[in-house]
Amino acid sequence: MSAFFLGRLPRRLWRFVRRSKSHKALDLSLNDIHPLAALARAGHRPVLITVRLDQCRWTGATGFPYGPDSAHPYVRTLVQYHNGGKPAAGESYLSRYYASFQPRSLAEFQGLGTDGHPLLSSLPPLNIYPWSSVSLAQLHAFLAGVGNDYALPPSFRVVRSCGPKPADFTQARLDRLIGLYNTIKAQGFRTKLNPKLSYFDQFPVGDVMVRGTETRIILANGQHRAAVLSALGRESAPLLLGVVHPRGPYRIDRSAVDAWPLVRDGLYHKDQALRIFDGIFDANGQGPRSVGP
Repeated sequence: MSAFFLGRLPRRLWRFVRRSKSHKALDLSLNDIHPLAALARAGHRPVLITVRLDQCRWTGATGFPYGPDSAHPYVRTLVQYHNGGKPAAGESYLSRYYASFQPRSLAEFQGLGTDGHPLLSSLPPLNIYPWSSVSLAQLHAFLAGVGNDYALPPSFRVVRSCGPKPADFTQARLDRLIGLYNTIKAQGFRTKLNPKLSYFDQFPVGDVMVRGTETRIILANGQHRAAVLSALGRESAPLLLGVVHPRGPYRIDRSAVDAWPLVRDGLYHKDQALRIFDGIFDANGQGPRSVGP
């Protein structure tokens, strides 16, 4: 990464880059340790632990878990490939999923009614949560098309957990999944930290959802790798926690709902925010659980 490019990064991404280079992750992947205990032990460092894939969640409001028996469309698509080879264009499970789940607004995507903030019904489906680090001003600017490329970072605008999606997008996603599946099946999956690679390049990265003493993990990165491991029959996988990234906090406490940025700013009512959190946590959020064999 050139010094010129780094010089143009927003300040918050500068902090992420500096932290990624200066904080070596703690490897607890061989320990049987609770995610919260791992974060506490690591202090302000990222920590690598082994987690059950069915405790991990896809990004967005769907709440799809991972694991061998998951209804996650990536996992089902790879199982389809394993059983019958690469499907023809438009016949993959992923294509059917995108065709069957096409919410028209952020409110519909997140399973909310129309009696909330008008922005929820006006915005398209976005990859934001009540705890996301975006502002109402950014959302208004995005909706108005003012500086559309910069009003929201791509991590908020690019939503892969719902349709519609053009055929070339779906095909590219299918090709990537199958290519990664074949590579990991043939070569295995990395189990040791490599200090020469960035966190996002070596292991899935997750944010910890906390409800009482229970936890679940939203994957901030590594959704394809988690899907491949699930389709290969793996029940657990190494995963990094405590990684600072611009999308939001790496620990989301349900009890702190009043302090979540988009609750505090009035985009979500408290009960709406908790409904989204619980839908993801309990793996019964939006999106069809089956779209055919």
